[in-house]
Amino acid sequence: MPQYRIIYREPHTGPDRDWHLPRIEYVEAASLVKALEALRPEIPVDQISEIAVTRTPVITNQTQIRREIDLYLEEQDLTSDDFEGYLDYEFSLWVDRVVNALRDSQIVPDLHLALLSDGDTVDYAQVQIFDNDSGTYRARGVEIKGLTNNRDAVGMEGLVSIADALIYEADALR
Repeated sequence: MPQYRIIYREPHTGPDRDWHLPRIEYVEAASLVKALEALRPEIPVDQISEIAVTRTPVITNQTQIRREIDLYLEEQDLTSDDFEGYLDYEFSLWVDRVVNALRDSQIVPDLHLALLSDGDTVDYAQVQIFDNDSGTYRARGVEIKGLTNNRDAVGMEGLVSIADALIYEADALR
């Protein structure tokens, strides 16, 4: 269930003038309307200055990532040993496979990747998070070779390094 941060102005009267104090409340609710209903009834809607959905970061561990990548690769008739690392000619395809594994396993259920090609190679990508509440994508452009935390890693270690970089990018979009 999403959490909403609601910022509102609380009126106060001072000796020489009226002024407002900013206040923040966090409300867990199934929708924006439910969040407003859950807010204290004494806060008039015209005092609300901002409402934002806050999302929790991706919480996982290396064991779960390894297991899900293995399961995805098995379905594709591949193994992690096929990944030759950062310099692999098909590096961008491996990044896409890791994205699919993270999304299909629900580790990062809203993760997508758009690979942008300039001729024969893919040099750039957009990491995208789909926001179900608004029906829109939030995206962040990255160099495809930047989607690894360990350029020396091969096999499963290299794929986990890609997953770590993707999770970092996804969290930045939340």
